[in-house]
Amino acid sequence: MLEIDHIYLPIFLSMAISVLLWSILNLLIKNKYKSSIITSLIVVLFFSYGHISIALGEIPEKNLGVSTDLYVSLNFVIIFCIITYLIIKFAKTSLQLTAILNLISFGLLVYPVFIISQSRSMQSNKQNLIDFSLTESSGFQRPDIYYIILDGYGREDVLKSVYGYDNKNFLNELEKRGFYIATKSCANYSQTLLSLSSTLNMNYLDSSVASANRGNYRRYLSSTILNNQVAGVLRQIGYKFITFATGYSGTEIKNSDLYISPIFSLDEFQFMIIGTTPLYKLLELVPNKSPIYLHRQRILYTIDKIPKVNIEDRPLFLFAHIVAPHPPFVFGNEKFVFSYKKNSKVDFFDGSHYHSFNMALQHKYKSKYITQLVEINKLIINMLDRLMANKKKDIIIILQSDHGPGLLLNWDSPSLNTYSERMPILNAYYFPDNNSIALNDSITPVNTFRLIFNHFFKEKYEILENRNYFSTWLNPHEFISIDTHF
Repeated sequence: MLEIDHIYLPIFLSMAISVLLWSILNLLIKNKYKSSIITSLIVVLFFSYGHISIALGEIPEKNLGVSTDLYVSLNFVIIFCIITYLIIKFAKTSLQLTAILNLISFGLLVYPVFIISQSRSMQSNKQNLIDFSLTESSGFQRPDIYYIILDGYGREDVLKSVYGYDNKNFLNELEKRGFYIATKSCANYSQTLLSLSSTLNMNYLDSSVASANRGNYRRYLSSTILNNQVAGVLRQIGYKFITFATGYSGTEIKNSDLYISPIFSLDEFQFMIIGTTPLYKLLELVPNKSPIYLHRQRILYTIDKIPKVNIEDRPLFLFAHIVAPHPPFVFGNEKFVFSYKKNSKVDFFDGSHYHSFNMALQHKYKSKYITQLVEINKLIINMLDRLMANKKKDIIIILQSDHGPGLLLNWDSPSLNTYSERMPILNAYYFPDNNSIALNDSITPVNTFRLIFNHFFKEKYEILENRNYFSTWLNPHEFISIDTHF
């Protein structure tokens, strides 16, 4: 049975509901043309709600006299009632008006589909990367490999100097459990897709390929993560590839041998669609179904399930991308969330996209980031204890960030402050023989699996020079080489 992709399901549901609504109105009004106009009008207003609410969110509520949500809702009801009355009273066939409204409603639905599908398209692109392979040794016990990404997790010195938070207790707990902490490690790239594409393919990104794919570079990066070489070579020697739902389209690896997701979960596209409608406000009223709650539960679900994955007959390679402590901030008080501005929805904005360097919002960002990081620390330590207690064979654990946090991140005009906060990362390793192998304090993620394959699988891959690149959000294909001494 074919699985219906999350992009198309909302479209099918919208069309089905529109047809049902038209049928009910036609029974009541007994005029198919008027019913079509009213149905189209409802669809237009429904999918315009979020856009207008966000626009009005820039106007202080004292100028509106009431809350933004109430103001928008009241105006929508008034407009709908007036237009509906005029249609019923005066419209004859109104074919032209129906066509216009249908076109508008179709555009409102298709636009976000187009935007998200550009990043979600997982077509298999030919990768201009090295063809890696592993040689299986006879009698060798292949360790289970856990690669856990904590998105936006900052390095200890950055947390202390920028956020005023001492993360030593967490790092000490990791060291007590046998982890090696690379205290001077930096990300090779400043964005999630760039970073994970590089790490999972064990190589730096090709600037010529980036330029050739500049129009759809994020789609290309997503395909290299989906079809990454680390999983590919491990599968060749019998590993089972296991992934978790992330909610972030670029790291949703659904072609793995086992893809694990909560029963009820919303992804990036569904959040975007719902955010344009009044459904967002309605879901907030439903216990355990608000988008904020669902994002939080997906994080808790993933961390809880990691130690419970058990494959008896084969070694496993488990990849879990956890979108935390990166925004949205869903741990702590204030209903688990602080939004980057009023009327924002669940999204993955960060840095200047998130707070626009508003000092009050930056202060809240700092506070909420640390609150979320502290909660994630507790959950991770508990998860590691359960994982280490339950395993009956050797395990490798890589606890790593894709990039640092974004309090000082300026996407449009990066500076030394941007680099010095964004690039340093958490990078911790646990090996079954308690041997730090060729690790050093400055190891970067591009060499992670090269070192593991060399030590545990007796390969001889070259260890690459540590290099670091920043890319602006609008031009991820343009790599800015930066100083590595952060």
